[in-house]
Amino acid sequence: MAQTKTTNNEIVKALIVLTQDFFNHNPGPVPGENPEAYGVRIDESNLVDRISMALNAYRRQKDRMSDLLDNMQKIANGG
Repeated sequence: MAQTKTTNNEIVKALIVLTQDFFNHNPGPVPGENPEAYGVRIDESNLVDRISMALNAYRRQKDRMSDLLDNMQKIANGG
């Protein structure tokens, strides 16, 4: 049982690091504004919500790229 708890804690820590890295790559604050207002701090209390937000953003971006590629294909085919 102790091994399982240790493994779960390691998984949670890894997910926090990965999710934090995703949000750290978002555009930064506008110069002259409060930089803390744009910071996202991932911890166990908001991990699931932030992973969900990241996945939804990824899906939306993927859909936009798919639409763009479809439109380019139509143009290339003359339709």
